Amino acid sequence: MKHPLRHWLAAAFALATLTVAQSARAEFDIVITSGGNSVATIFDEGPGDSNTGTINNISVSGADLVSLNQALQTVAPGLTFTSLGATNNSDLVTPNGIATLDVTGRIEGTGTVEILVSANGFQFPTGDPKFLVSSASDTFGTAGTATRNFTSYFNQSNVLNDRQVGTDTLVFAPSPGNFSTSGTAPTITLTGTTEPYSLTNFTVITLSGSGTPSDQFTGKTTVAVPEPTSMALLLVGGSALAFRSRRRLKSAS
Repeated sequence: MKHPLRHWLAAAFALATLTVAQSARAEFDIVITSGGNSVATIFDEGPGDSNTGTINNISVSGADLVSLNQALQTVAPGLTFTSLGATNNSDLVTPNGIATLDVTGRIEGTGTVEILVSANGFQFPTGDPKFLVSSASDTFGTAGTATRNFTSYFNQSNVLNDRQVGTDTLVFAPSPGNFSTSGTAPTITLTGTTEPYSLTNFTVITLSGSGTPSDQFTGKTTVAVPEPTSMALLLVGGSALAFRSRRRLKSAS
């Protein structure tokens, strides 16, 4: 004997479960503008992400990079990305771990570009207070002038692309010529925090001058709780970043 009501209820439950699972998945994107003009928004696993099949990892390459540069050059004709990517670990289940949001890439030419990277749904680290750390490194190659600003944000709202509590802005402005640098902003203590939350970082790069100015850049936004292991890992990460920067500087010289 068939039970159509039972089958209907089972199908409805399966659909509801799938909908909840999809809506619960964290969001992750890169928003690119130039002088306040929209260029592109690339969502993880969406159009423009060349690395589909690997969540929490956006990579723009090949035909996607060509399309991005075509869009960029409609508002900033002098600029070209040669690489762009971002990662985060919001979907990992590591309650005592460190939350991270990274951006990396290289751009050349002349003009200004803004790169906003954001992810929500971070469920860790648990505990209060938390510490927000912002660090970045750049290798500039320019015969003119170049600047790069980098800021990290913690958003209790858990809203994608929000910018609530920010670190001091790291400002890199090298002398003309090849120049590598890195830095870490003062740590921000976050109190009254709960999970989930979102993280955002914001990069502004301006290149000008003759030749082909360029900037190879990285940026890291980190949240940790005040546990010895977590803080030790942060120090190791910062030391590694500074070491790589010094090695680039020696190679350039």
